[in-house]
Amino acid sequence: MYDASSLLDLCIDFCAKNIHFIDCMIGFPEDFAVKIFERAINLKVLASDNDNTKQALRVYSEAGYYREVKFPNLLLINQYELSIQGLMEFTEKLDLTNICLDDHHDLLIQIPECRNIKVLILQSTNLTDKGLKKVTYPCFGAKKLPSLHYLDLSGLQVTSKYLNTLRHLPQLKSVLFFSSDKTPSFLAFRLTQRPHVEKVLNGSLVTKLFLHWLKQLSQERKKVLEEKSSASSSFYTSNATGGRDSAKSFAVKAPKSKVMFERIQEPKTALHATNPLLSTSTNVSRKRSYEPGNCIVGPRKPKQAKLALDVENIEQMLD
Repeated sequence: MYDASSLLDLCIDFCAKNIHFIDCMIGFPEDFAVKIFERAINLKVLASDNDNTKQALRVYSEAGYYREVKFPNLLLINQYELSIQGLMEFTEKLDLTNICLDDHHDLLIQIPECRNIKVLILQSTNLTDKGLKKVTYPCFGAKKLPSLHYLDLSGLQVTSKYLNTLRHLPQLKSVLFFSSDKTPSFLAFRLTQRPHVEKVLNGSLVTKLFLHWLKQLSQERKKVLEEKSSASSSFYTSNATGGRDSAKSFAVKAPKSKVMFERIQEPKTALHATNPLLSTSTNVSRKRSYEPGNCIVGPRKPKQAKLALDVENIEQMLD
């Protein structure tokens, strides 16, 4: 039996199937925008990592439908490397906690291009000075990430040499570490007594998208494992695909306390505070130029005798 669909459903289906052709979602009714995105997920339009998915995610990110992004694992980042660029482009809070990146991962050079990031959490990402430089060095002088004010480096082995370079980020106000980390003091920052810990939570759209991607990856992995098991059913093959790694990746760890270093507020030197000193020194130098015996030649005043002589000459001419 044929089931007639409403005109609204047909329009939403059409927009969802062609979501990558939408140029802007700013000012678009939120209810319809959410329905289009959810329908695109159900139709598996956003299941592939390509330019179309990147464009669709970028449009929704620009419209503010997800300002906070917290990635669940490294596998999702690697498999959807192109799509997450559009997802992160306009995000304000980015959390990469417990994602074991290396210093050569391509994501590190993409982070400085996300110009709206205010909070960046790199907790327990196994990065060293070499990898962190790719994130912070392009931001010197607030050339990139001009709104970044919060940086979490908890659990990272960083040197004092690198930490001293953070003073070149004038936009950065807070740097966090685990209290158990051996954190040396560094320039332009000091330890504060009351750390403020930011939390990043994915919105409903990002959560649904990540669940869709993880389900897609799980199905692909299951298919690969079935092909391997049919080809070889040896003991080592079955043991390699056991649940030890998955159990380890989803292990829940007790939260650790953190410490915060805040930027030291430099005393403000207003322009008018320095000008009187300059003007005073200038006046002093000008006054000294008029003193007898001073080698500096100042403006000469006409002598009184010469003025009196000129007045007499003029009076004689009048007579």
